[in-house]
Amino acid sequence: MLGILLAQPDAVVVVHDPFIAEGAWLNAVKRKIWYIHGAFAFTLDVTKFPQPLFAISNYPPAKPHPSWRNIFIAPVNLGIDCDKYKPMGVTKTGKLIIGIVGRISEEKIPLYFFDFIDKFNAEHPDHNFEFHFYGRGLADSAFYKAFFERARTTLNFYYKGFVEPAEAASIYATFDCLIVPSTSESGSFVIVEAQSCGLRVYALNRDGIPYHMAANSVLCRDYDEMFKRLEYFKRKDAAMVAPLIRAQIVAKYGLVQWAYKLDLLAEMASFI
Repeated sequence: MLGILLAQPDAVVVVHDPFIAEGAWLNAVKRKIWYIHGAFAFTLDVTKFPQPLFAISNYPPAKPHPSWRNIFIAPVNLGIDCDKYKPMGVTKTGKLIIGIVGRISEEKIPLYFFDFIDKFNAEHPDHNFEFHFYGRGLADSAFYKAFFERARTTLNFYYKGFVEPAEAASIYATFDCLIVPSTSESGSFVIVEAQSCGLRVYALNRDGIPYHMAANSVLCRDYDEMFKRLEYFKRKDAAMVAPLIRAQIVAKYGLVQWAYKLDLLAEMASFI
């Protein structure tokens, strides 16, 4: 849900995630900085808002609105503790577990995504996959209720609850791979965390998603391609590329980048 938060009369922070720690960012950025969390922000006509001096984004936008032309955009990587998010050496047997982690909302897991699971079940009745979804949403929303109605009628799809941060790495360890149904992302900790744990990620080629994908993960143009690629998933192949995926993520998103991001915010704020 779009929120335009006014920290001071000449400050605007654009936030796209109702669960983000909004107060922490507002305290950090002070005036005239936009911290972009949500790819939609780059579609906005900036002239309709107080003009930022610069913006901080989790990815460099390819085609921002023309009004962004004269605004400096500093891409700063997401950062995670790669000692916390790492492979746990779990030997996997039995069903292939396809993990899905995210907010229960229309853009993160649209209802028509279930149609593709139904189609996959129908075309491959003997497949060995289970889809395990972890996430939460606004319980009183119409979409939340529709999601669970649809989930209950979808074979091989299981809602497993919400992932607490302290448990995330152990949850990723139960997955054979991760799929990301989201139709829009600027920065996704789930994508980065899962790859740090050595998981191959299958995601749509949208917005900032390609920027956060390791070379051995899989970008898909649509859900059709995503499920076609899943047909060929093999546990043995995934184990072979897991160290490569983790190495790429550690190099780009290690804890040092997160510390740098916070330092950068503080330094920028001090000049205003």
